[in-house]
Amino acid sequence: MTKVVDLSTDLDGVYAKLMDFSAAGGGDGPESVNQGLYDAVHAVSWSQNPKAYKAVFLVGDAPPHMDYPDDVKYADTLKTAQQRGIVVNTIQCGDETATSGEWRQIAQLGQGQYVQVGQAGGAVAVATPYDKKLAELSAKMDATRLYYGDAREKAKTQAKQDAAAKLNALSSVESRARRATFNASDSGAANRLGDKELVEEVSQGRVDLSKIDRDQLPAPMQAMPPAARQALVEEKAQERAELKQQIDELASQRAAHIKAEMDQRGGAKDSLDQKLFGAVREQAGKKGLRYESSAPAY
Repeated sequence: MTKVVDLSTDLDGVYAKLMDFSAAGGGDGPESVNQGLYDAVHAVSWSQNPKAYKAVFLVGDAPPHMDYPDDVKYADTLKTAQQRGIVVNTIQCGDETATSGEWRQIAQLGQGQYVQVGQAGGAVAVATPYDKKLAELSAKMDATRLYYGDAREKAKTQAKQDAAAKLNALSSVESRARRATFNASDSGAANRLGDKELVEEVSQGRVDLSKIDRDQLPAPMQAMPPAARQALVEEKAQERAELKQQIDELASQRAAHIKAEMDQRGGAKDSLDQKLFGAVREQAGKKGLRYESSAPAY
């Protein structure tokens, strides 16, 4: 199965979509690699900024089908990727020799890196005593969001809220804890809030609540008098600040716990996480982007 995931969208939406797909264990022969790469290069809304870092990570355990007559061969797609400034990396799961040769070739033509990991993926997974509480706080943080806008904008933000609800209901406690830690950080604010989030925009003085048309407000606020609307926004802002403080404190304890665990394991230099981080850090550095950390966060 080949699946193209566009990370230019909000991360909650990406993860929610990924939950609808599952792998059957691998080892089932050639895959639609040509089509997957073609879609990744042509179907994603890539930035036109020449300074932007743009990358594809091709993950798989089997070589591409070469007998589909309508396929655009990956060599042609990779020429287009190079012209558009898109780096193509490959991650091989398992050690099938036929896959290794193709994956190395694709990475070379894509001016990216080739990485090999175990069949199971090799990602770091550490459970901590703080995960359950962080997951609960994350769901409460989501509930403080209020979105406004026209019908099209509201449909978009509703999809974001639906994705978050799906993650909170179905994803693991550990992944929700990691999401809470990321969303509460400065880097994660855009994923947590998205566009047209009323509490943030009013609190930061970017929007005057009294000047928003009633039909653009969230449905529960439309029948409220102006004073009650303002009070609700202030209440949500205060609740959000308190939740963020709690998450930040627990996130620090969680990070310390994971560091101690990883030190006991002898580090994670051979993990998929470290290899991905290293590739991104090196390639983004060529675009002038710098990472303060020398290792990925968990």
